[in-house]
Amino acid sequence: MCKTALVLCSVLLVLIFGPQPVSADSGVSYTIAGTYSAATGTSALSGPSDTFIMSFALPSQPVTTIFLLKDDFYVDAPVPYSYSASNGGTSSGLVYLSFYSLTSSLQMGGLLVDFCVDGPLCATGQEYQWLVPGSLLYSGPENSPTLIASSFDFTGGQFRLYHCTTCDNLDASGTFSGTVNAVVTPEPSSALLLALGILSLFTFCFHQKLLKLLA
Repeated sequence: MCKTALVLCSVLLVLIFGPQPVSADSGVSYTIAGTYSAATGTSALSGPSDTFIMSFALPSQPVTTIFLLKDDFYVDAPVPYSYSASNGGTSSGLVYLSFYSLTSSLQMGGLLVDFCVDGPLCATGQEYQWLVPGSLLYSGPENSPTLIASSFDFTGGQFRLYHCTTCDNLDASGTFSGTVNAVVTPEPSSALLLALGILSLFTFCFHQKLLKLLA
């Protein structure tokens, strides 16, 4: 009986954390790891041949009011992100995200990460942009998209650093290549059910062993 309980526990783990479609109540967590080219300009967050990693998460059905059907959409609300580079540079704060179709006039698939040092309005200070080409990262129309947890390697990423208020003067630029890793974050109800199920099964198993020892 105890072995059966452990098998059921394993099945629960596979169902929750294994490959699964994105649901309305879930989210998608992204990790982008890359290497700048040798010709990339030097800044607090970049340098020639430096490596970097950034991460952020957002709801699977982000709200968008700025979109172009069959081309791209802009996520209305900024999301928290973290970033670190091999030159010692780190940053955290809020980023704005845009996603592109495979036939977009701006780039083929992928996304744009936009970070402003002095806040998401980009009224002053520096504005960092990372354009990541690659797979289609959503399904449905651009005015009502659902994110796809797609992981892929890419080349030809574009890095730009502007100095605002006008954001039209380029302080640094370059290219990068790397990997995008996307993972579906289970909705809270599923995670809670998993925890309760595992606790119940292991409690039952322990109780059965204790009864055998006392018999």
